[in-house]
Amino acid sequence: MKLVPLIKWAKEIFEVVPHTRTLQKWCANGDLPARKIGGVWYIDKDAFENSTGNDLADQILNSSKRSA
Repeated sequence: MKLVPLIKWAKEIFEVVPHTRTLQKWCANGDLPARKIGGVWYIDKDAFENSTGNDLADQILNSSKRSA
């Protein structure tokens, strides 16, 4: 697991970075693989890069990794 500060991650991913509150809302809603540590949001870069964008497919892939 590689944790990257939310704003740094957003600058790497987006051409036009969404507003900070929007990014924080996505984290709080679980739309991004994030953790809040000491009031600062961090993105789990490995989890983001390994996601397909399809919740069902991600659940199946994650469960098959655990059973292997």
